[in-house]
Amino acid sequence: MTMPSPRTVQLLLWVVCLGVAFGRGYDAYTAFDNPPHAPVEQQRSDGNFGHTLIDFGGQWMMGRMVLLGRERELYHRDQHWKLAWDVFPREHEAPERRQNAFPKHLRNTKLGPDEVRHDAEQMMYWFMGKDSPRWQDAAIAVGLAFLPDGMSTNPFMPAVFATLSQQKLPPEVIVDLQRPAVGGPLYPPIHAFLYVPVALDPNPQRAYHTFQMGTILLTFVAGRGIRAISRGRIAWPLATLAVFCFPGYQAGLQLGQNHVGTLTILVWGWALAVRGRDKWGGAFWGLLAIKPTWGAFFFLLPLLLRRWRFCGTMILVGIGLCLATLPFVGVQSWLDWLAVGREAAATYEVNENWIMLSRDLGGIPRRLLLDFKTPVENRKSPLATALGWSMWTIVITLTISIYNWRGDRRLRTGLGAGFLALGAYLVCYRFIYYDAVLALLPLAILFSNPSLFRKSGVAWPTFRGPVFIVVLLYLIELALSKLGLALAIPLDGDSKITIDFTIDSPWDTLLVLVLWACCGWRLVRYGDRGEPVTPREVS
Repeated sequence: MTMPSPRTVQLLLWVVCLGVAFGRGYDAYTAFDNPPHAPVEQQRSDGNFGHTLIDFGGQWMMGRMVLLGRERELYHRDQHWKLAWDVFPREHEAPERRQNAFPKHLRNTKLGPDEVRHDAEQMMYWFMGKDSPRWQDAAIAVGLAFLPDGMSTNPFMPAVFATLSQQKLPPEVIVDLQRPAVGGPLYPPIHAFLYVPVALDPNPQRAYHTFQMGTILLTFVAGRGIRAISRGRIAWPLATLAVFCFPGYQAGLQLGQNHVGTLTILVWGWALAVRGRDKWGGAFWGLLAIKPTWGAFFFLLPLLLRRWRFCGTMILVGIGLCLATLPFVGVQSWLDWLAVGREAAATYEVNENWIMLSRDLGGIPRRLLLDFKTPVENRKSPLATALGWSMWTIVITLTISIYNWRGDRRLRTGLGAGFLALGAYLVCYRFIYYDAVLALLPLAILFSNPSLFRKSGVAWPTFRGPVFIVVLLYLIELALSKLGLALAIPLDGDSKITIDFTIDSPWDTLLVLVLWACCGWRLVRYGDRGEPVTPREVS
């Protein structure tokens, strides 16, 4: 039987890749469409609510505030409220929500109070920060605009509300309301400028779908970067397929997240480093100023490899981008962002939704030890915090120690560099399930060992375990997670631990942790295996 030629295999891979791209794009484009059999009162007039979620909508609002000249108020909730009501009009909502007027006791719905928020209200609920409690006193002054038809036509109502407003808004209340309440999305000010091109479209729904299609195209760019890291040994369509099918990719695409953009920065920065262009690679990674936590922890990779030029340009570009925002946003916006970050860090430790969706090491003990039935103020667990930091300390200590002992700093791909990159990924301070796609950088570095692709290569025994774990990652993402399988392990009393493959379970982080341990053991036992370097590239 004649084997197909490499050209034929490449063509077949491209056909499959383009088919998967279309399927992923269509699924993401329609993920938040109106349910086809839902009652009319639950059908949105604009047909899709994906743009109203904070994942895309919050970032789009930051870019829009820059375009509107409010860049010095990026973290002022009063400005967020104004913009949210403008860009998320109530006429686009389902009638069930649109017809729910204030005050709440007049709402004609069987839903709970947390289920009838308007789009703008929901967005502001997700933002960090709190509005002044004095707004309850001022609410009556603006209540007339939200009264049902019939009451608003009463000729005496404006006079009544004007009188009540004067009584309810003494000078000290007005002063308190004029003081900006700090809050908003978790992204730094530089992130707002990244979203300016996206926010040029004043229609957030249209911008959301455009962003999704742009992410599909960027996936091919990321795949090309993985091919570049492997020096062409991993075919471009195969590398792109690896991105399309990796855990976290589709969820982020549906939400309009920027996870593929971060991955593209990472893989192309390291692809340049593989070619000995450390300055340009570091400049690429300097763009991680938009995601400072990822930039800080992946910095461990060039630092331990002693790629000083890479480190230097990464720091200079990152600092330069931040400084470039100061004439526009001022220093106070950066201080406001730090305040938002501190609040988010505290919320992250007790909020059930964030903990269940998290993928960092610290979130694993919290999901097991916290009682989410207790009030939020009583929910902290010193034991869960201690266990989380213990896991973090063990991983980062072993990563640095084992690599310094057995790693070969001349090799920028292969077992040692891949193990180091896996450790850098795992010790990131906080990240969510769709960020799991960033583990593709360590995998690209790990499997770029040239001897792995030879039948007689001595590296194959070293990589059998890692290959099995990666296959299991894809198997769970593409098959097992769709079956709804779950295993309940009973504990004392009525408590139990549920193991499943939904987005509420950190199975991907646990598998990456096993992969890291497997690579560490093989690095100790077999030594480093990786991409040979030329004398010109040895520093």
